Amino acid sequence: FSSLGNALFKPAGMKDEVRYPGLVLLHTCGGIKPRHARYWIEAGVQEGYVVLVVDGMRGNQSNCFPPTPVSVGRRIKDAFDALDHLAGLPFVDPDRILVAGHSQGGFTASQVSSREVTEAFVAKGKPRFAAAVSFYGTCRWPKARLPRVDFDVPIVRQDIDRPHLMLMGALDNETPAEWCDAVLPGLKAAGVPIDSHVYPDASHCLDCIELDGFSKTDFKGDRVSYRYSAQLTEDSRRRMFEFFKRLPLLQ
Repeated sequence: FSSLGNALFKPAGMKDEVRYPGLVLLHTCGGIKPRHARYWIEAGVQEGYVVLVVDGMRGNQSNCFPPTPVSVGRRIKDAFDALDHLAGLPFVDPDRILVAGHSQGGFTASQVSSREVTEAFVAKGKPRFAAAVSFYGTCRWPKARLPRVDFDVPIVRQDIDRPHLMLMGALDNETPAEWCDAVLPGLKAAGVPIDSHVYPDASHCLDCIELDGFSKTDFKGDRVSYRYSAQLTEDSRRRMFEFFKRLPLLQ
């Protein structure tokens, strides 16, 4: 699947006079997994979205260990390039383009929700993402936990000004939900349009059917294991599209 590069999928029965919402999908640091991607593509087109899957690996087998071959800035630009491409299609509404990312793609989805990040990458007057969902992402990399890694930048920034949903797992020790405990309450209290849900029994990659039972040593040196859950995958799908449907532009 990854060898196909970026791929565009349209809902069935599209009408010429209608402009449809768009959905950009951003993959994990391990790249596109066919069954995982197919699930979210089908979910998007069934809900009436034009779905663009971004393959940002550039031929690399992994982007999980620093120094990553595909940089943070490059991943952010890929997301905005995908937005720009969808916005230019005659059958897509440029004001209703959303982004959903998984793990490393979730980090990017959080970052492109920032006003300052957007201003750095998107020309004035060009479309922005209307909203974002991050699956098993995180809020920032604690330097005390990662003393040898230069991740001294927040993932979830104080200037997020687009509706943003974070779906995380309490059993995730790769990008722990607890790393958001000191960040999200203050942002929510300050009126930042961010929502979150933590699944008590979910690991990292809760929707990665190909990786059920997979274990590895991650970039922090921790041993992590993935457990796929069909039930939680369906629930995260429901939560994402209900979140989108609450947006005024999509009502």
